[in-house]
Amino acid sequence: ILLKETIPALLECKRRGWARALGLTGYPLDVQHEILVKAASEFNTMVFDQSLVYCHNNIHDNSLFSEYCFPSERAATDTFAGFCQHSNINLMAAAPLSMGLLTHSGPPAWHPAPTVLKEACVKASKLCASEGVNISSLAILYSLSHPSIGCTLLGMKDEKEVDVAADLASRFSTVIFDKESQD
Repeated sequence: ILLKETIPALLECKRRGWARALGLTGYPLDVQHEILVKAASEFNTMVFDQSLVYCHNNIHDNSLFSEYCFPSERAATDTFAGFCQHSNINLMAAAPLSMGLLTHSGPPAWHPAPTVLKEACVKASKLCASEGVNISSLAILYSLSHPSIGCTLLGMKDEKEVDVAADLASRFSTVIFDKESQD
């Protein structure tokens, strides 16, 4: 349905000027990659202008940049971020706090992370607190610091969180992303 009905309808909307850009979200990285590649092949052009991913650009999961999700490809484009950059797809990353894992209060009860990850994040939060560091601020700064992410989406529950996030965003350029530390 996606290749035969949905994407042609989206392309028609774009052709008529009803949409300026087309985006893809809500799928695991390997599934998004497969959709992007198949759509580009089917329509002889890169169909999507942007991709939104969740929980893949934070201090416990940087799979956006580090995992070779696509075993058939072994080049600079074999990570999802590399593929998007090579294909001129704007990359957006949501949930730098990993849906609550990287907060002092922890995630909601419904959070899908394995227990071992939840426990590790609690330990990390306590370690940060013992050093006078707010784990949420650290996580936000980390996520904002990557130059290939055009937009980071962060959920906030009140004005105080908005103020803190705005302060962090206004100074994120002082955090230098060290690619070598990722290797």
